[in-house]
Amino acid sequence: MIVGGAAWVSFISLYNVQVLNQAPDWVRARVLAVAMLVFQGSVAAGSATWGALAAREGVETALLWAGAGAMVSTLLALFLRLPNVSLDLTPWNHWRAPVVDSRY
Repeated sequence: MIVGGAAWVSFISLYNVQVLNQAPDWVRARVLAVAMLVFQGSVAAGSATWGALAAREGVETALLWAGAGAMVSTLLALFLRLPNVSLDLTPWNHWRAPVVDSRY
C-alpha cells in the first residue's frame, strides 16, 4: 500500500507539472483547474463503474476485468504512441493586456 500510494502521489505531481509546462501563461490556472476536474471526475466515475460491476457480477469478476483492461491499455501504449510535435505556446495577443491598479 505504501508503494502504491507513493507511486500515485508521484504520478499526480508529475501529471500536474506537465500540464503546467504545456499550458500558455495566460491560461495556466484555468487549464490546470480543468485538467484536475476531468482527472478526478474520471477517477470517481471509474470507481463507481467498477463498484457497480463488483456488486452485480462479483468482486472476482470485476478484478479480472480490471486486470485485463490494465494489460490491454499497456499493450495499446506500446503501439499507439503520442505524436512528438512542437506546440505553439505563444500568447494570444488580440486584445490589450488589462491595466492592473497596484494600489490594492
